[in-house]
Amino acid sequence: MNNLPKLVNNYPNEKPDTEAPLDKILTQLGISIWEIHLCKGKVTQQLEWGCHFKRNSKSWAECIHPQDFPRVNEMYQNCLDSNTEAFEIEYRVILEDGEHWFSDKGQILEIDRHTESVKIIGYNQDITLQKHRENRLQHEALFDPLTGLANRRKLKQLFNQEKTAAQQRVGKIALLFLDIDGFKRINDHYGHNAGDEILCQIGERIQSIVRSGDHISRLGGDEFVILLCNWKTVEIIPRLCTRLIKLISSPYPTIDQQHQLGASIGIALFPDHGVELDMLLMRADESMYKVKATEKNNFLFFQSETHRN
Repeated sequence: MNNLPKLVNNYPNEKPDTEAPLDKILTQLGISIWEIHLCKGKVTQQLEWGCHFKRNSKSWAECIHPQDFPRVNEMYQNCLDSNTEAFEIEYRVILEDGEHWFSDKGQILEIDRHTESVKIIGYNQDITLQKHRENRLQHEALFDPLTGLANRRKLKQLFNQEKTAAQQRVGKIALLFLDIDGFKRINDHYGHNAGDEILCQIGERIQSIVRSGDHISRLGGDEFVILLCNWKTVEIIPRLCTRLIKLISSPYPTIDQQHQLGASIGIALFPDHGVELDMLLMRADESMYKVKATEKNNFLFFQSETHRN
């Protein structure tokens, strides 16, 4: 079968009255039951009840999301080629009212080798709401609800991915641990709502100058972590830290000049200072506190002298 079967637009003009209640119930439940007969890759007969596509101008195959179509097509062909009796797949479709998620389950009933025909029955169900809930819960588990940046759990996932890539290309990763100088005064003087707004602005400022392949995380409070990945020379790190400090120290329209902020940054390198995230965090954190104990608004490599701005 070279292409997915078109499971729509060939309905009988009329259905027996006994089918109407079933069709209505299935439609309300968001379920379609279908049966197709394939002969040499072409649909020779089809029956459907409760289908999502009846009032849609496009066929089922045309509605499948372009990014998901190859995967769905491959699944159907593998199902037939390997004589798999049952299959299940989730994919997106684009209907007139927007994008939906479908779950497709099917069963091969008959395979006739002489006529090269196959009979398949199955159903698909609209699982859009379920997918939205899953995506929301996944996002809440991996991202900071205030800034939208990665949280510690997501940071660990990202680090492990970058670690594997760095080991394959014999590369390095720099971990920058940022603590905002003077942030406690903002909460004390302006309140926590104003403090939250400033944290969001800081996150946006950081995002504005890091590369697209790097990663930013908020660990909590006023602590941020940046993973610099696949860098060529160590000299780019001091330059970036200088830009970060300058940007974070720039005025914020909603707070007075006397309450302006700064940033203390500790830096640890993979694999020089550790090969696990926890070790790198600990050593970058240690360097950051050395900066805060001296003059603040500066940066320091682990086991290295402070680089002056």
